[in-house]
Amino acid sequence: MVSGISILIPTYNDLSFGLAKTLSSQADAARCDVEIIVADDGSSNKEIQELNRRIATLPHCRFIERKTNCGRSAIRNYLVTTSKHEWIVFIDGDMSVDNDMFIDNYAECDEDDVAYGGYKLPDGGKTMLSNLRYKYERKCMPMHTVEKRSKDPYKDFHTSNFMARKKILLDIPFDENFIQYGYEDVFWGKILQQKGYKIKHIDNPVVFDRFECNSSFISKTEEGLRTLFAHRNELHGFSRIISTAQRLNQLYLTKAFLLTFNALENIIKRNIEGNKPSLFLFKIYRLGYYLKQK
Repeated sequence: MVSGISILIPTYNDLSFGLAKTLSSQADAARCDVEIIVADDGSSNKEIQELNRRIATLPHCRFIERKTNCGRSAIRNYLVTTSKHEWIVFIDGDMSVDNDMFIDNYAECDEDDVAYGGYKLPDGGKTMLSNLRYKYERKCMPMHTVEKRSKDPYKDFHTSNFMARKKILLDIPFDENFIQYGYEDVFWGKILQQKGYKIKHIDNPVVFDRFECNSSFISKTEEGLRTLFAHRNELHGFSRIISTAQRLNQLYLTKAFLLTFNALENIIKRNIEGNKPSLFLFKIYRLGYYLKQK
């Protein structure tokens, strides 16, 4: 059993008060000492900022406001330096927790270097099938069970919900060259493997229950793909899109694929932005958009 946990929550234009309130209540009954630090990374939404300021009134909680956005990696590194405990739990600010034993479950992982708890989705029913993000995440869920994740522990790791020894996060800070959205967690997992640290996958999920509209999700996906292309050398072997792009190149099919994609791109985008988005077309769009970065 660990003696203390610092729960660190980076947030940007996300309402994180509910998450902090849930964790604050759990901290009262937790079997270890708990601090909760929420850092706003220069949010542009002043209404959400104001609502998040209430976090400072909660027991066990601190709320930090940064004047300018420093990026996803830098805010995580900053939060680590402000924490006081030997163990760190990171949770994304747009997640929620519905498990009363969430903190205690992590507190039992005292023999591990890194523990990843995973995430789950609410049952959105048929009404959510028009939402591309929900549909995409729902399709991926069977691959995110503990058993599946454990088979390839370093490649199926995300910073949305994990615990690590503070000394590891100081030894391997998040690469601050990853400024825009995406893949800083994938690269961190790769460095963990290279350094010989072990990741244990456990069943201690947060709830992913906020889904942006289709056009916003596509914009975020495009930003992530630009990040992936910019760091393709560092992420070699840790991305299916990179592997697929390399395979197409080896078969001299890249030019033919792009010619077809360019002709159909607007049609594909109208579909995935619409009310009946195709996951197959979304997959094609991601590969095409990545290849166009060249």
